[in-house]
Amino acid sequence: MRLSIPIGSVGDVDAGGLRYHDSVTGYGVEIGSPAERPALWRRYTEGALMVYRHYGVESALDYTSMRDGESTAMFLAVVDAQGAVVGGLRAQGPHALVDEVDGLGPWIGTEGEAALRSEIARCIADGIVEVKAVWSDRTDPRRSEIGALLARGIVHVARQLEARHAFVTTAIRGVERYESSGARQLTGIPGVVYPDERYVTVPLAWDLADQSTATPRQRRLIAGERQQLESGADSSVSDPGGAVSA
Repeated sequence: MRLSIPIGSVGDVDAGGLRYHDSVTGYGVEIGSPAERPALWRRYTEGALMVYRHYGVESALDYTSMRDGESTAMFLAVVDAQGAVVGGLRAQGPHALVDEVDGLGPWIGTEGEAALRSEIARCIADGIVEVKAVWSDRTDPRRSEIGALLARGIVHVARQLEARHAFVTTAIRGVERYESSGARQLTGIPGVVYPDERYVTVPLAWDLADQSTATPRQRRLIAGERQQLESGADSSVSDPGGAVSA
């Protein structure tokens, strides 16, 4: 089931925010705060709940706490040509204290806790945001490309929040997707079983001052999307090659 969003329709209470066009999928990307875009935020959260519930990991979403938007500084939603939300993510921060980072929770009491606390603390002075509730429509035929789009979107959201670093936790199978946009798995921190025994979760971080490990294609797409955001133009960098590969 898709979540229809009438972008710019009469009576739409949303206002403000940023947008750019993804040349790979042809979809629009909307960025804003829940206060700026309440209708879009509601549909993004409903989509997240649907996907997390399908996989039986609703507890990791913490939907009850997140849905009012108070803890979210900015979110990104991917909107297809029919006005349906097909993916998104949200960001908290920039954080001033290590214990503000929710993703630390699964490591508390484990051998990796001290090292993870140290890594987060090192990033605080230059700004660190935590990205959460990343999802894509599992029925969309371009789901892989949406995943790559979201990996790039983390870079854009961190930059918009004036943070040098972004932090995410993910199941091991998601690592390669995030690495494609410049994330690095934090070394010396063992993965943890979370949110249940089906998943081993690991921490990753981006340093926006060093995107050298991103794939060349993702770097080029990030640059083109950043140009759109800075110019305010809803246009795209040409990408004849199709889906992003790591």
